[in-house]
Amino acid sequence: LYRLVKCSHCNHWFWPNYLEHCVIPGYPEDNLEKLTWRIAGELELNGFVSESYLACEKCHNPITLQNLVESREWVAKHPSRLSLEGWQVSPFDLPTFHTPAELTRKLISYKEHSGHFRNFSLGLPYSDSTNSIIDSIVEEMTVVEPIEPELGVSGYCIAGLDIGLVSWLTIAIPTQQGVDIVWAEQIKTGADGAGLEETVLLRMLQYNVALLVSDAAPFAPSVRSIRSKSAEGCVLPCFYTLGNKKIEDFVVRRDEISANRTKTLNTTLRLINKREVRFPKHPETRTIRRHLQALKRIDRVEGGEEVSYWAGKDDDHYFHSINYLLMSYQQTNYSGESAGSHFALLPGFSSVDVGELA
Repeated sequence: LYRLVKCSHCNHWFWPNYLEHCVIPGYPEDNLEKLTWRIAGELELNGFVSESYLACEKCHNPITLQNLVESREWVAKHPSRLSLEGWQVSPFDLPTFHTPAELTRKLISYKEHSGHFRNFSLGLPYSDSTNSIIDSIVEEMTVVEPIEPELGVSGYCIAGLDIGLVSWLTIAIPTQQGVDIVWAEQIKTGADGAGLEETVLLRMLQYNVALLVSDAAPFAPSVRSIRSKSAEGCVLPCFYTLGNKKIEDFVVRRDEISANRTKTLNTTLRLINKREVRFPKHPETRTIRRHLQALKRIDRVEGGEEVSYWAGKDDDHYFHSINYLLMSYQQTNYSGESAGSHFALLPGFSSVDVGELA
């Protein structure tokens, strides 16, 4: 349902939208879609923001406060649907508090965080490089020639593994510029995890994997078995946490990783959107791209404090596999040294002796 307003000049009903229907004298565009906080700041300095107003989408005359208070009606966007799905709230539902001028000043106060302005002040969905993987960047960075398992590599690789009835493995070569994913595959396993251990151990041998980070569930025995049959320190199970603010990204304790889910996914978002992850020219990359679009970061204010979390509805397994892969990457010294070296870790991490691979 949308709460429409009736224009007192032409009797046209419409849903008031700040971006489409607000007018700021001195701003030349037909709407405010391209208005930035810097331009808005200049308009404020010149006194134009105080003169802004909400205009009728049909006759373009100003909508008065009386219109916004008295001439309102809830209207269904899809009248044929019998179930009630929700209400779309507009800031102009509180017209004395959310005036066009005050909304523009909020845009200025958010500065570069325009997505927050649209989410928090306008109540609109918004995706950009701060809360979503940009698919066009993934497509642009799909430039790596895949390396088939039987060919092997001359140096060493790192890996990430998301486990389930189908497990999702990504393998990459770390470089000074980022990571080149050279192989990705789905590993179908039995209800008890049968088949996972053999395939993962084989891939670790074929790709000379120096460090693999895997989720610790649901097949914990398989993870422990893989770790027991690998060189010491080469396999680290990861336990996600949701609210431990003491963990900046992740920490290595003994033989496992404790990771802040939101913060590590934020790091993966940043590295991919900064073009530090390159993807293989392989049919499996189509699935990777779909999974990377399945999760979005939600930012909201709760109890006066801004909180963030990642949510989605579709399959997102490769997103987590790459998240684990990039935890492996952040622990290497990016130098291309062969397996068996003692990796230089980020500040605050324990040392990981990756041992010698067979």
